[in-house]
Amino acid sequence: MKYVDTLRGIASGLPVRTTGGANLQILIHAPVSASYSPGATVKNLGYSTFKQQVWLGSFEGETMLGISTRARLPMRAFLLDGPGTGSRLVIDVAHHW
Repeated sequence: MKYVDTLRGIASGLPVRTTGGANLQILIHAPVSASYSPGATVKNLGYSTFKQQVWLGSFEGETMLGISTRARLPMRAFLLDGPGTGSRLVIDVAHHW
């Protein structure tokens, strides 16, 4: 996970417009289910820190998504166990510097 100037589709490389002041790119080294194929989508979230959630695609065993934030704020990511035998990705972004 890192801040980037522009979020781009994982296979196409095409830029995706966002409304926030900064963009977090998240690369997961795992494919998504073949049944999940929303295409390049941007979802407005309406929070003060998180502005948009951006689906950037899944290609050759890697999945990429982005989060548009109001600014380049301190952040961290970690995994939590569960539910069941699965796990969850937690993305924690500060609200202030």
